[in-house]
Amino acid sequence: MNVGRSAMLFATGAVLAAAVVSGQITWHELPPLPVGLAGGASALVGGGKILYAGGTTWIDGVKQWLRDVRVYDPGGKSWNSGPGLPEPLAYGGRIATAGRLEILGGLNQNGPSRNCWRLDYDLGRWSKSGLLPQDGVLSRVERVGSADYLFGGCSDAAVPMHCSSIVWKRDAGGKWIRAGEMPDGAIALRASVVMDGRVYLFGGCSEGQGGVVNRDNAYGYNPATAQWRKLSPLPVAVRGMSAASVRSGHILLAGGYQESGFTDDVWIYDAGLDRYERATPLPFPASGIDLIANDGVILALGGEDRMRSRSRRFIQGTMK
Repeated sequence: MNVGRSAMLFATGAVLAAAVVSGQITWHELPPLPVGLAGGASALVGGGKILYAGGTTWIDGVKQWLRDVRVYDPGGKSWNSGPGLPEPLAYGGRIATAGRLEILGGLNQNGPSRNCWRLDYDLGRWSKSGLLPQDGVLSRVERVGSADYLFGGCSDAAVPMHCSSIVWKRDAGGKWIRAGEMPDGAIALRASVVMDGRVYLFGGCSEGQGGVVNRDNAYGYNPATAQWRKLSPLPVAVRGMSAASVRSGHILLAGGYQESGFTDDVWIYDAGLDRYERATPLPFPASGIDLIANDGVILALGGEDRMRSRSRRFIQGTMK
């Protein structure tokens, strides 16, 4: 593993911005989720429908672990029920493609689950797609080409989290192979996104003296060379931030939990210039928001908006 020294190799072939991306975003409300949700997995499916599977909510002060699947129909502007998960799951990894959604591990009332479940949209049912090589609570999973990469993972979402720094690769045959380690140690609740064949990781938290410590770390990972590149640190240390690739060479980073509490901050990261620009904030502060970006339009769903609470908000942002 080589950190920093491989910056030139990492940048080779990257698509740099052809023009400055404006940080101006116009936000407006869409029909809210049926219940407040966070920790689930969302995907854009056929016909512009939005699917949200699993997660957690709070009812009368009690945390609920969910197997429910919610489907938003943009034509009818309504939320409907989809095929339920085989088990309640939250805080796991997610891979969304044109034809399927896969949830990899997570947590429920019985503890960590290493089960991987795949929903094929055309079949309308879940099937088991394998097992994780380690507990994957609060991990990040990203697909690059035909391979999937699991970054870290914990055994719990509460301190002590017992987290890992290992990076695993799942090949096209479904076999998990240890691919290395994250350069900054066991970090959970990172934001991650794939852009131009690279994985970008931002922020997160780790266990330190006195509890959980937010991080401002930012790294890029090139799976083709297994090289890491240290990026400019975030403007603020934050965990539970969300990321989406927006236009060529730019990543949108939104929300999270800072030392001062839940935040509505939105940043645009320019990969070519390795710098951050402040953008129009979210209409509400929250951590763990699900982001979906498509052709300059950003959809943001749910999130933890305060302690022991989940947001029902569903908003759409248009970039100028």
